[in-house]
Amino acid sequence: MCKEIVYTKDNCISCNNCVSGCPVPGANIAKIVEDKNFIVVNPSKCIHCGHCITMCRQFSREYVDDTDNFFEDLTKGIPISIIVDPSFYIDFPEVAPAFLTYLKKIGVKKVYNGSIGYDIATWAYCKWLKDNPNENAIAGTCFAVIEYLQKQQPAFVDKIIPVKPPLMCAATYIRKYLSDLKNIAYLSPCITAKDFIDCDDFKGLVQYNVTFKHLFAKVNFDDVVNQNKIAAKSFKPDLPDFEHGSLCCMPGGLRQNISRLIGYKRPIMNLSNTIYMYPMMPRYVPVINDKNNSFIVEALNCEHGCTFGSGVDFGRADMKTVLEEYKKYICKENPSLPDNKLLDALNEHFKSLEYNDFQYRYVEEYEQPFMIPQEAYEEIFMTMHKTTEKSRHVDCESCGYHSCMEMAEAIANGFNKVENCVNYEKNQNQKLLTTNIVTDLKNSTMFREKLSELIAEKQLQGKTVLHFNLKNFIMINKRFDFQTGNKVLKQFGEYAEKLLVKEESLYHSGDDNFLAILKSERTNKVIHELNNLNLPLLKSTAEDSLMLKIRCGVYNLLGTENTVEEIEEPLNVAYMKAKQENNADIITFKTSLASEIENSLEVTQKLPLAMKKEELFLMFQPKVKASKNMLVGAEALIRWNHNGKIIPPSDFISVCEENGFIKRIDFYVLNQVCKKISEWQKKGYGTVRVSVNFSKLHFSEPDVSERILNVINSWHIPHELVEIEFTETSFLNEKENLKKTIDDLKKQNIISSIDDFGTGYSSISLLHDLNFSVLKFDKSFIDSVVPETKAELVVKDIIRMAKDLNMQVVAEGVETKEKLKLVESLGGDIIQGFYFDKPLLAKDFEKRLMQKKYK
Repeated sequence: MCKEIVYTKDNCISCNNCVSGCPVPGANIAKIVEDKNFIVVNPSKCIHCGHCITMCRQFSREYVDDTDNFFEDLTKGIPISIIVDPSFYIDFPEVAPAFLTYLKKIGVKKVYNGSIGYDIATWAYCKWLKDNPNENAIAGTCFAVIEYLQKQQPAFVDKIIPVKPPLMCAATYIRKYLSDLKNIAYLSPCITAKDFIDCDDFKGLVQYNVTFKHLFAKVNFDDVVNQNKIAAKSFKPDLPDFEHGSLCCMPGGLRQNISRLIGYKRPIMNLSNTIYMYPMMPRYVPVINDKNNSFIVEALNCEHGCTFGSGVDFGRADMKTVLEEYKKYICKENPSLPDNKLLDALNEHFKSLEYNDFQYRYVEEYEQPFMIPQEAYEEIFMTMHKTTEKSRHVDCESCGYHSCMEMAEAIANGFNKVENCVNYEKNQNQKLLTTNIVTDLKNSTMFREKLSELIAEKQLQGKTVLHFNLKNFIMINKRFDFQTGNKVLKQFGEYAEKLLVKEESLYHSGDDNFLAILKSERTNKVIHELNNLNLPLLKSTAEDSLMLKIRCGVYNLLGTENTVEEIEEPLNVAYMKAKQENNADIITFKTSLASEIENSLEVTQKLPLAMKKEELFLMFQPKVKASKNMLVGAEALIRWNHNGKIIPPSDFISVCEENGFIKRIDFYVLNQVCKKISEWQKKGYGTVRVSVNFSKLHFSEPDVSERILNVINSWHIPHELVEIEFTETSFLNEKENLKKTIDDLKKQNIISSIDDFGTGYSSISLLHDLNFSVLKFDKSFIDSVVPETKAELVVKDIIRMAKDLNMQVVAEGVETKEKLKLVESLGGDIIQGFYFDKPLLAKDFEKRLMQKKYK
């Protein structure tokens, strides 16, 4: 029973919840692997109660069972029968028949109701209790409790009623009395069952522990239920429920059965719940051998018994269903059979059984704990910096133990380390309060303290504060790794600090963010030098080196500030503006900046609510085939109606680009467009292709094309009626991701266009490298074209090249007849602009759809 059934995954953060919740001292061991602390399972002490799995908020504890082996062996054609724990029917009454039908369909030979095991165990308990009327006893129905008693409470082991656990009673019955020699799988609510299945004493009775949770995870739950729903109505187990064995999987169920069967007068105490039950056990030691005060203990590891056992999928089981189903089982009692006849009926039913087949004597596996000498405790406490009696009784439980003494004992036994004591880390934590651990520079707390000191001493005049970060530092981490990135930060801090003179200071506030206090006259010089630091770590090759640049907010102190907040607020405003600007990395605070930032924050707060209230609406600007004056498409444009005022996109789209909300807006527009196209189709308007703008922020996500496709498909409209527009200025850093997205969309007949061509980093190579179907010229680019000039020749050549690549050409912003003739002379296909139409509300655009021809 020492196999590693419960184990720790790599994402453990050593929060010690598993230690504090474990009923067994030493079942959790602190280990340091590659400078990271883990709490791992000690398999020789773990009773596999599953409590640590429930308590772990990082989901770093998991368990193994035999579910994979069970399905593999079924696939190989190995004959297998299953014993279904009765809690399966109580937890999942609606789906249990469907799953059992499915298992039979894929090869399971027989389905036995596990309640037979509880009934046989109850029958055997009654015999034993009749023969031993004055003996104190513990019913051995719970695997985890049995293991706990064997390993931790040896005084109780010979008080366990010498009857096999119910599962093994069922398996023995099936093997000997039903002559079923096939492999047996236990459909189980319990992790610990695997211990008993694998142990030598029960070897060969049961081959697989298949927990509910892992069964549901192994298959497609909804498919199994839906595909077997009809057949499940006629499903019947090969061995049905008898009497009230199913009650035993709930706390008090066994007590209820024994009381009814033998009219037992001795106290039958129910204990359950890992947290309270195991600490309660030692209190029974003084009376365990008192025959004048005899009692029976029904102990279950899990708070609600097997119905919410350690292997149950809690996401699919609910207490209301369990209680309702449990009530049905209680009400199955035959009213025509009085309680004093129930035992006779049970004995009659099992009259062919041999009592000896179901007897089993439990043995202790207790290990005497190591006696720790007092001098060892003293040495450990000194190492933990606990030099006084008071410090040795802090008992904060942060380490996972209930007292400092328990922690010291765990350290002495090798289960834990002094580093896990909060007091041990106190000195290190003090350093963390003032210093950044990556660079060893003073942190933002010390920055504020220094400002407070300057305010108190009236030394602000002539000083400037900076808040800056390293531009595109994420590329350093991507090109190298995070450890190298930290080394670069440390080296940057060392080199930057050397630039400072007396009365100046540098601070590292976290990640790649820094703060500085400088003499005002040296600000420009220091900023210039920070932008030209030549770091050895970034010299990867002679011809390929990286240079770090900064993005910086600057605030020149007035000398009249009375609080740190009066300094930090304008500094943060300048820094936020620097982060927003595309072409200005250094921003000095001005009063006007504050209102801009305030507007940005207001938009950020109001837009999510505006979307819920449907304040965002669409307008459609027609696209016209100039040669035929025919409507051939439209571009969907977002507008915001806030309190009756129409807010133009220029007032909120840029803010949404900065905070990432634009991604939600883009998919909102796409969904609304698809909805409209679906409506137009149903009304018979004769639809045209509608384009939707998509931000560059989407292209850090590999599944954006799939998500676009899912939206279109959800409205059941032809793919070719939707066009996705990508802004040309976004292509520099996201070219590869964008190429994949465009190619994926093209395979699904979804058109992609390059929007605003000519406004950003225009490159002919974009037309070659990316498989766009439409090229859109920006209005400003068309406006710059003067007839009979080089500009006209360039645009004409680009249009011809686009057509050679089978691309349509759209000219935006055509407002006059002269501009229309110019675009036509250049070879432009499609016109989008005020000459034909301004952006239209949906109802007005529908009129255009009905009469596509322009006069």
